[in-house]
Amino acid sequence: MSPIKTKSLATLITSIIAFINSIIVLVRFIADVSVSSNPSPLYIIIAFYTIIAILSAILLAKEVITLFQERKRFFKIHEKGKIKSYLVDFIEKAGRTVILSRDLSWVDASIQSRIEDKARKGDLIIFIPKENDISKKLLRHGADIRYFGELLNDPADSIIKSRFTIVQWDSNSARMTYPKQYHSTHYNFEYVLNDPTMDVSLDLVRLLIRLIPAQVKVKNDTNN
Repeated sequence: MSPIKTKSLATLITSIIAFINSIIVLVRFIADVSVSSNPSPLYIIIAFYTIIAILSAILLAKEVITLFQERKRFFKIHEKGKIKSYLVDFIEKAGRTVILSRDLSWVDASIQSRIEDKARKGDLIIFIPKENDISKKLLRHGADIRYFGELLNDPADSIIKSRFTIVQWDSNSARMTYPKQYHSTHYNFEYVLNDPTMDVSLDLVRLLIRLIPAQVKVKNDTNN
């Protein structure tokens, strides 16, 4: 389980305990009213704990909703084949796609044609540190390829460590998937527009587009 999800689950458990305690105390005071010779002070206490119980219920409902939303945003994927399938399905959504990758090693023969189709439509921008066979093939099929390692004095991987994919990146429907490893388990985190993580990633993309020129496709390339 990821640290973020663990933290959310712990908060949910705490909210459940607080809600149950408030109900137990409330029921206890309500029971005392029937046997008390002077129940008036108890009514004040009951009103107070009724408010506490309502607030606890609201906080509990909020935590349940938050955990449900996170469960939709975090995907645990064990098999490498399923990771590739997930990425390709994500990329094939309509609109322009931005990929910031280490070496595009996940683009193998089984999925390359699907990625190339996105490139031919002019809907694929890729940022990687340096040229390789995969990037050259995608360039020939129309992808916008940009090598960010060429403009940096230090090793590229020591400066830009983020690796993510954004679909429909220049629209109000932009979504991002961000891979991460926790204890040898692969997760993909999904974010939508207006999420702070998404805002920073879009800023990085816009900055890289400004700073790094696109590679020029060779017109007489016989391999096209």
